Amino acid sequence: MSKSTDETKPRSRFTAPLWTVAAIAAAGFALQLAGGGFNIAVLARPVNLWAGGAIVLISVAAGLNAGSRAVRWFTGVPLAVCLIGALCALALIMGLTPQGAVPAGGLAEMSARLGFNEMTSSWPFVLLYLTLVVSLGCLVARRLADFRLREWGFYLNHIGLLLVLFAAGLGHADIQRYMIKMDEGATGQMGYDATTGHPTGVPVAVTLHDFEMEEYPAESPGTKAQPRRFASEITVTTPDGRSATGVTEVNHPLRFNGWMVYQSGYDSEAGPGSTYSVFELVRDPWLGVVYVGFAMIAVGAVAMIWKGRRRDGLE
Repeated sequence: MSKSTDETKPRSRFTAPLWTVAAIAAAGFALQLAGGGFNIAVLARPVNLWAGGAIVLISVAAGLNAGSRAVRWFTGVPLAVCLIGALCALALIMGLTPQGAVPAGGLAEMSARLGFNEMTSSWPFVLLYLTLVVSLGCLVARRLADFRLREWGFYLNHIGLLLVLFAAGLGHADIQRYMIKMDEGATGQMGYDATTGHPTGVPVAVTLHDFEMEEYPAESPGTKAQPRRFASEITVTTPDGRSATGVTEVNHPLRFNGWMVYQSGYDSEAGPGSTYSVFELVRDPWLGVVYVGFAMIAVGAVAMIWKGRRRDGLE
């Protein structure tokens, strides 16, 4: 009898979390079907900062009630496993579904209505993500309420994870992304918003000095050679007059004053003789927070592994 009870106990620990996560996902799909996807733009500063403040207040309240059954359940491993599992399942669907496509008819259209073609802005993904962030914040506060210096690795690791999740999610709305087409020898600031597609002024000026391209040898006479490398020498100038000159390529942007300028395109018909370049300009004010968070995760993980090895050695 006791053996049967012991076998069913681990399952019962996951029953409520599984139903809770299923309810959150169901609510998300209902919202998705009723009104479409979540508008990430509404989280732009200062809204994301207010949301961060609300998460801190909820976490502090959880820390002050660290011994309560509800707090321990909300910050427990079973709920975390279920939330992460659900998010991983959605991420898998995202990897198998073309993002941004709007198919017409049949199963593909239904998947688009469920938000699978724009997964990170779908209501199920957003609600599960927010629940995970709040749960993690409350976990950190609960553990800090019973502060022990020897647990510094855990604190560092989980606070770092919280920073990464916050910056990558709630901070995403603050990313600026523009596309701009520039002729050789010209300077300009007119382009379009890469998110909305609307024409707009670009916060920095770009000057294209020269476009260069290297090609693979043509496979046979009469066939078009394929590009091996293409890059542009440019100057980026900020409104206050500061500037930087350098070369930008597809995966090697010119970085200056928080901006990353990527080579995005050129006149494919002219090839090496292209007289213009297309650039993607990206500015992510939360990128530094992400780097700090990952560093904290790494240091904290090493500390926890080291502590575990020392404990095993003593035993």
